[in-house]
Amino acid sequence: MYPRTHRGWDKLKMLIQLLYPSRALKLFPPHFSLRDVVLERIDECCKTGERCALLFFHVQQYGEVKAVYPPHVVLQTEETVAEVFADVVRRCVADEDLFVLQRYDLDDYFILLRDRHEEFCSDWLQERTDQIRHEVERELNIRAAAFLDVGITLSSASTRIDLNRQDSYESFTSAMRDVQSLAKQAVHTHLGNYRADIRRIIEEEDIQVLAQPIISLSTGEVEGWEILTRGPKETLYNQPQQLFHFAHLAGMLIPLELLVIQKALSEVENKQNKSPIFINVTVPSLCSSLFYQQVMQQMKRFPRISPSQIVLEITERHAVDDYPSFFQALAAFRKAGFRFAVDDTGAGYSSLHMISELLPEFIKVDRSIIQGIDQHEIKDSVLQALLLIAERIGCGVVAEGIETEAEAAVLIRKNVAYGQGFLFSKPQKPFQEMAVGTE
Repeated sequence: MYPRTHRGWDKLKMLIQLLYPSRALKLFPPHFSLRDVVLERIDECCKTGERCALLFFHVQQYGEVKAVYPPHVVLQTEETVAEVFADVVRRCVADEDLFVLQRYDLDDYFILLRDRHEEFCSDWLQERTDQIRHEVERELNIRAAAFLDVGITLSSASTRIDLNRQDSYESFTSAMRDVQSLAKQAVHTHLGNYRADIRRIIEEEDIQVLAQPIISLSTGEVEGWEILTRGPKETLYNQPQQLFHFAHLAGMLIPLELLVIQKALSEVENKQNKSPIFINVTVPSLCSSLFYQQVMQQMKRFPRISPSQIVLEITERHAVDDYPSFFQALAAFRKAGFRFAVDDTGAGYSSLHMISELLPEFIKVDRSIIQGIDQHEIKDSVLQALLLIAERIGCGVVAEGIETEAEAAVLIRKNVAYGQGFLFSKPQKPFQEMAVGTE
């Protein structure tokens, strides 16, 4: 499971460390024959009632490096990856939150954390995992440029450890199986289990919808809401990226998205909300005539909600393979009164292509463009280009992922109409009253 330690001094060092308490062995502890530091930390969580989370990272080019480069370069690569992970974890993770940073197999690394962020755990886990992945990739490619011609990229996944199982080994291996499958897209072995889980979630309606406000940057008023989905707590499916990923693989994406729409419409009607409601939909669902029929049936159940209030936000998870069916679906939804938004604009070519084909009522600028825009001229230029496109086609612009006053100030100065992000509000129970101000 873990790489073998080197001989000589490393072996002596390992024997000395055998006497250390597990809390002193945080960065790449040896895999002792007589004890396992990772399992010790999970046992401690079980005893104290704490929760822990697993962040997993896969080095995608490791096999290529090992096949092409001589052994001393492979070793230098391994040592550099370990050094970078250690440096980034020291910067990004509070010492009291870190249980273990460890290498797993030859091309995988994982971080075991104390989970103290329960209210919005999926958001926090996803953001922390993405932050560490981006930092490691950036720093690793700077350091490795001297001896590698190939760029290094990571794939990642995260989950919370289920401490309700019989022992820590079972808890850890089950969580590791899930994150490995997701990060490496190698889910076929366990697809039957995932399909059964997704089917149960849909049948029992075991999801929660949250809402995040969309703010007018000129007035600070709440102008709309985006519906966000959470799966069952304490499971791999709590995070929406993983929930919808496995639903797609299991062939149950449409039933899951219809369930989200049903719950969203129910909240809108119960709270008598009249603001625009943004609901994420995927291309495979839109291309299905069954999806359109089912959505229209849902609307009949909530006659006080006008289709014009609903903005279908097309995500970039899947490419359009069948354009005739896609355009036919768009025409049907538009004829019924629905509006459209394109999500993740600026993150890749496909969103720009989608804008040109769809001519949406809104474009949502990806958080990768917004974060740190006050410090990056290139991001500023990308945003300016997107604003020109929006003006040309006559659509509104929503800036996503706003976290600082400085970012908001740039957007206000550029007359971006709407903003969304943690600066204003985290995802919350739908449609709570709130007051937001911008300066």
